[in-house]
Amino acid sequence: LAAFGILFLFFVLKHVLLNLIFYFLKKTTTKTLSSFDDDLVEIVKPPLSLAITATGFFLAINVFTFTKDIDLLLLNIYKTFLIGSFFWVLYRAENLLKIFMEKYAYKKQIEIAVEFLPLFRKLIRAALIVFAVTIIIQEWGYNIGAIITGLGIGGLAVALAAKDTLANFFGSLMIIMDRPFAIGDWIVVADIEGVVEEIGFRTTKIRTFEKALVSVPNSKIATDN
Repeated sequence: LAAFGILFLFFVLKHVLLNLIFYFLKKTTTKTLSSFDDDLVEIVKPPLSLAITATGFFLAINVFTFTKDIDLLLLNIYKTFLIGSFFWVLYRAENLLKIFMEKYAYKKQIEIAVEFLPLFRKLIRAALIVFAVTIIIQEWGYNIGAIITGLGIGGLAVALAAKDTLANFFGSLMIIMDRPFAIGDWIVVADIEGVVEEIGFRTTKIRTFEKALVSVPNSKIATDN
């Protein structure tokens, strides 16, 4: 009963606290000419709400007495939510970086930067996910190196997959730097003809005359050109 009471009180306080925090933040951001800080407030909202909710559950559950193993398990779950909330903020904030880079690239007329943005965004997102998962695994007491070593045959498969991924990545860099074509160009490559819609991390997406969207590996495009 005490746990439910704490949980209910925490949810009420959370609602009031969040409203107060974002009320004052909104009041502050409306005084500025830039919309950057307004977008940042909206980005922080869901992750902060998740972190506060996780804290409420953690405090409510701690009213009960558990064994050390259960206490450790609950603590690790709580830390997982906090770490996840932090990286969720960074993941959502990546969109602001994209908007800023687009404005800068167009202002400076840097065409390569504009075409590089989708690839750059995917790299940032992938890096954030890898960092988050790595930190969470370590917080749970597991050794990342030992896990990778213990993969065995699975590790070989990962290495082979990584080889193809690297080949496609360097292929995408060659496409962007050598500029055999740009987004919006009509090209013929690997027996596929159409308009380039996106140059990605692994593939380039081409819209064919039949309106089909085809993904061609960048390594294949690089060798054909």
